[in-house]
Amino acid sequence: MSATTGAAKAFGVDAKIGSIEPGYFADLVVLRSNPLAYIANASDIESVMKGGVLYPAFDLSRDLKAEVVQRQVNSLNAHNFEAFSRLFADDVELFEFPDKLIGRGLVALKQNYGSSFGQDSKSHCELLKRIAVGDTIIDHVRWTATSSERISTDVLIYEVSGVGRIRSVRILRGPTASH
Repeated sequence: MSATTGAAKAFGVDAKIGSIEPGYFADLVVLRSNPLAYIANASDIESVMKGGVLYPAFDLSRDLKAEVVQRQVNSLNAHNFEAFSRLFADDVELFEFPDKLIGRGLVALKQNYGSSFGQDSKSHCELLKRIAVGDTIIDHVRWTATSSERISTDVLIYEVSGVGRIRSVRILRGPTASH
C-alpha cells in the first residue's frame, strides 16, 4: 500500500493512480511469485501493463528469448533432459535446414537428442556465436557427440514463442571430424 495507494495520496493524484479500478491509469507489473515470501520474487515478472495494454514479459526483451535458448544449451550440457524438454513447446517442430521436417513434439525431441542425456553422456555443445533477431535466435555451435567423440560445427535456428518456449529448431549440419 505504501508503494501504491499511500504514494498516490502523498502526491495528491489518488483520483487517477494507486488503485486498480475503472478509470484509473493502468500501469502495473504482474509477478509470477510472491515477493513477500522471498524478495527475489520481485524480479519474476510475468507481464507488464502500461496504459491499459498488457505486455507479456517475453515480448519486452529479445534478450529473454536468447536466455531460453541459453538455458536449453545449459540443460543439454548438464545432461538434464527434464530441464531441457521444459524449454520446448509441446508441439515443437524439428527441421533439417531449411524445411525438411524430421520430427514434431516432445517424443521427437527425445528421439533426436536422447543420446545426449544420462549419467554416462559426454555430449557437449559449445556456443561459438549467437545472433538474436526478434523471435529468432541463431546459434553457431561446436558439438561433441557422446558415442563416437565426433565433433561437428552446426548452425541452429530457433524460433521462440511469446510464452518463452522454443517452437521450432532448424539444424544446418556442418562438417564432422573425429576427436
